[in-house]
Amino acid sequence: MKTGCLLERLHGVKKAGAEYRAICPAHEDEKPSLSIREKSGKILIHCHAGCTTDAICSALGIRQSDLFIDSQPTKRRLVATYDYTDEDGNLLYQKLRYDPKDFRIRIPDGKGGWLYKMNGQAPVLYNLAAFKDASMLFVCEGEKDVETLRQYGYVGTTNFDGAGKWRPEYNRHFAGRMVFVLPDNDAPGRRHAAKVYQSLAGIAEHLRIVQLPNLPDGGDVSDWFNNGGTTEEFNRICLAAPEGIPAGWLDEPATTTGTRVLRRRCLADVTPKTIEYLIPEVLPMGKMVSLISQEGDGKSTLSGYLASVVSRGGHWPTGGTVPAGDVVIFSHEESPEHSIAPRLIANGAELGRIHLAESVIETDGQETEFDIERDIQTLDDWADELPDLRLVIFDPVTSYVNCNENSNSEVRRALKPLIDFAERRNVCVLALSHLSKKVDLGMINRTLGSRAWSAVPRMVWALQVETAEDEDGHKVDTGSRFLLCVKCNLGRKPQGLRFAIGDSGAVVFDTERFSRNVDQDGGAEPSRASEIGRWLIDRIGVDVVPASEITKDGCERWGISKRRLGEIATKAGINKRFSVAEGCWVWTVKR
Repeated sequence: MKTGCLLERLHGVKKAGAEYRAICPAHEDEKPSLSIREKSGKILIHCHAGCTTDAICSALGIRQSDLFIDSQPTKRRLVATYDYTDEDGNLLYQKLRYDPKDFRIRIPDGKGGWLYKMNGQAPVLYNLAAFKDASMLFVCEGEKDVETLRQYGYVGTTNFDGAGKWRPEYNRHFAGRMVFVLPDNDAPGRRHAAKVYQSLAGIAEHLRIVQLPNLPDGGDVSDWFNNGGTTEEFNRICLAAPEGIPAGWLDEPATTTGTRVLRRRCLADVTPKTIEYLIPEVLPMGKMVSLISQEGDGKSTLSGYLASVVSRGGHWPTGGTVPAGDVVIFSHEESPEHSIAPRLIANGAELGRIHLAESVIETDGQETEFDIERDIQTLDDWADELPDLRLVIFDPVTSYVNCNENSNSEVRRALKPLIDFAERRNVCVLALSHLSKKVDLGMINRTLGSRAWSAVPRMVWALQVETAEDEDGHKVDTGSRFLLCVKCNLGRKPQGLRFAIGDSGAVVFDTERFSRNVDQDGGAEPSRASEIGRWLIDRIGVDVVPASEITKDGCERWGISKRRLGEIATKAGINKRFSVAEGCWVWTVKR
């Protein structure tokens, strides 16, 4: 895509030096907060209000891969709009379906426009307003099927977040009713139907799972009617459906009595296990690990190095060995040809063992972006073909979830399938994430969005750029990086490691380990005002300094006004008074 083509999709575009500014399409933007510029063959977009690149691209109807200047944007066409209402028919939010198959959520902003996020809106069932006069209800796996049933005079519903996401709060709508569950003809569809049946057993008066005959793999009730099914035959099949869950539809036997029980076991029956490491002290097997840093500090380069080490196996620089195995990389922001493959080659990777996950191919041949909650089974199926799979990398992990990134509960729910996958497959999942700009916080609290991004992983590592002061007192990048453990729920926090990144992307680790506090030694940088305040205290010391002298030095050093310097001085505890002896205003440090 050319930059001009992108600008044509935006509003309020203005040239601002070497970049452009425009209205951000991903939030209610009154003043242009979106920056657009070109660098190294890619269009860089940044919303100063905090919208993610994925959200901006989604609002523009393109993919992140379209931002490469030699790429062509994916053409996306809106094919259906599904209104989710309350029981009285009042619109709560809409689900938009696109071709190629993709979905987006939007809610009214109260001003005649839309917000493209749930914004705290609680999920409800689809077609809820039609429940009032319905004697029979049909539970499907998608809005399309509900609309198909509507055409034939039936009242259907579905939960908006897809298979496996049925919520207990939905159950009250089915009390005392005749309910038929219509599964899609695939493993996720059958599991979903069984879970819905379990949830509604004892609540619905009449409850059946209906298996429609002659469905293709992945087929649904819409396919059945489209292939010649009639209402007479449909009624006969539904009323003849047996009670209970078909054998094998659940991993464990399910009760159909409606009694909910708590799964439990005695710890005397638990066999303790020792944590095994893929990379000694850094990447544990069977766990999810997070790697966080500021954008551009080298997360992707380091993860490429770790993938390379795993692909070829061998010795780890600080001691121990790494077993060779396969690696799967999900990368939403970088070009395979220009960035990923060259970086892996520079680090000596065995490319035959490293695999790039690109998209999910639907049963109808359409392609969609991978979503952890919805598509974890596709990763599981692929893992069957990779018996030596050791490491799965998500760069960044926020691009592969469909939830409110600031909601603790939604983030935990979105990541749960990944946690289960890592443990089930005994692989390490490495999730890359950016830091917020709240530099006054400790590193553990600086991941973008909800605190859950750091709470869910069992280990959190942070990258810290090593800086030094030049002759003018400015901080400059030395070229070295520190890999520092922010959190470890598996035992003692390991010591930090130091490495450098070469021009080709080759990573070289020191053999020495470091005891370095990620917060005290630069992980949580002091705010500029705090830094200036400490300079004032050090500069004045125990002396009585003329105000004109200190303001002259301070304004020149920090490039701020006398008024701003005075405000910072007051907050830092600097005493200002007129000295008769000196005949001028003086500053002293309060003791």
